Amino acid sequence: MKRKLWHSLVLFILVIMLMTGCNIGNDTTQDQKEETPKLMTPEEGGEIFLPVIQFTTLNPIVNENQSVYFLNQLIFEGLLALDNSQKAQPSLATGWNVSYDGNEILFDLRDDVTWHDGKPFTAEDVEFTIETLRSNSETNNKSIYSYFLQSVKEVEVINNSQISIRFDSPLQNQLEVFTFPIIAKHQFENIENAYQALNIIPVGTGPFEVESVDRHNEIRLVKNNDYWGTKPYLHRVTAKIVPDQGAVLTSVFSDKIDVAQARDYDWKKFAGDRTIKKIEYVTQEYEFLGFNFNNNLLSDNNIRKAIALGMDRHKITEEVYLGHATVTDVPVHPNSFLFSQEAQTLGYDPVKAKEYLANSNWINRNNDEWLENEIGDRLTINLLVNNNNLQRVKTADLMAQQLKNIGIEVFIENVNWEEYESRLYNNNFDVILGGWKLSLIPDLRTILHSSFINSSNFINYSNPVMDQLLDEAALAKDQDIRVEKYHKIQQEFVRDLPYFSLFYRNSSLIVKNHIKGSISPNYYNIYHGLAGWYVNEK
Repeated sequence: MKRKLWHSLVLFILVIMLMTGCNIGNDTTQDQKEETPKLMTPEEGGEIFLPVIQFTTLNPIVNENQSVYFLNQLIFEGLLALDNSQKAQPSLATGWNVSYDGNEILFDLRDDVTWHDGKPFTAEDVEFTIETLRSNSETNNKSIYSYFLQSVKEVEVINNSQISIRFDSPLQNQLEVFTFPIIAKHQFENIENAYQALNIIPVGTGPFEVESVDRHNEIRLVKNNDYWGTKPYLHRVTAKIVPDQGAVLTSVFSDKIDVAQARDYDWKKFAGDRTIKKIEYVTQEYEFLGFNFNNNLLSDNNIRKAIALGMDRHKITEEVYLGHATVTDVPVHPNSFLFSQEAQTLGYDPVKAKEYLANSNWINRNNDEWLENEIGDRLTINLLVNNNNLQRVKTADLMAQQLKNIGIEVFIENVNWEEYESRLYNNNFDVILGGWKLSLIPDLRTILHSSFINSSNFINYSNPVMDQLLDEAALAKDQDIRVEKYHKIQQEFVRDLPYFSLFYRNSSLIVKNHIKGSISPNYYNIYHGLAGWYVNEK
């Protein structure tokens, strides 16, 4: 949309108003003061422009392009959807029942949904989608969603509005699994077509349907007037195709698109720009320190606690990430319904840190900068970091400075990624500075359970109390019990400190000011709530 002319016209009108303001009489001024402000309400219509980076396919089953993934959430829907607390809510399914043993779930489906081509949505579409994704494990077909359905044993259509799904093992109450997009059986006809159809015009059930696709220029979506849920205010959403993320930001500056993601290193570019608003949100990118439990020094909880209390994480986020990070004590997303605020007990406390060190007999015995044990050995640790991540390298430098203040000598080992990964899985480190992109479906067993030692539990952490809590949380058939167990897991995590949580990285959505409504992006759907966005008012 070309808005430069419009901006110039508005500016011209404002200048004229200022120039003539001196000649306005008192009576007119009085009338203006007494005029009652008008309430503005959203009005249907209008168009917004989003970016899509050059893509291979719009087929949601095989797509791996993140910008297409976000766009597809306007077109497709899952059985369930996540709210802003990451809790599963009804979508194409109106309700569900989990069997007593947790091995079966029965979904009740909406009976008022049609596909964008007018054909009715039924349980057969759900069955086809699940069987398509399950086929991933048996063929060369590939989908980002297949991993979550590995434990599905059988799918049975009860009737058009009811479907049963059985599992090899208990469901573990992870309803978040069922947010994958449901595809139309009649569009693909068979499983192989679902994987091979790259040039399709997507047919979904969502609030917007595809009007046209020009693979070199734009994808045009229009409002789905037959949508079963809350209908959008916007009449059209046009996705402009750009070559890369740099072009996305350039397109914002040139008024070619209205909305874009911006990372911490991009935000300075928009400083002082009053034509936009920046809505910050917490990503799933979690940064941490991992302690090697095969190291006698670091198997001492007093040492781990001292390291944690000796670090000012807020200072690190300000200096390295420009403040665009959210400090946390646990590897559970701060917006998750599973997050425990009561477990947030760690803070910067160098005095307390020195007390923990003294409790393990590390004190300053020769009046230098460092602490020593009873035989005179200096308190020294090696910190492993991958040198291709400059922000981690800067973080490691700040950590070394901060730990020096409590008497710990830190040697930073900056290594390339290949050596970093090799030393990680060969247990050749003292402390490692690392990060995970945590799954949308929480399961901390992979990083904390003793059964994962020598694989994803690379720190060799073993704690029977933690193992039991993790197993109980995984097998919980009731959501409230799951929350209770996760709160206890987080309390045990902070008490035993197998990892020292640093922060989650933040991102933001850059939005032009003429777009209004409840704009609430999150890491799994940056266009969350777009049905409530609008550009027209009355």
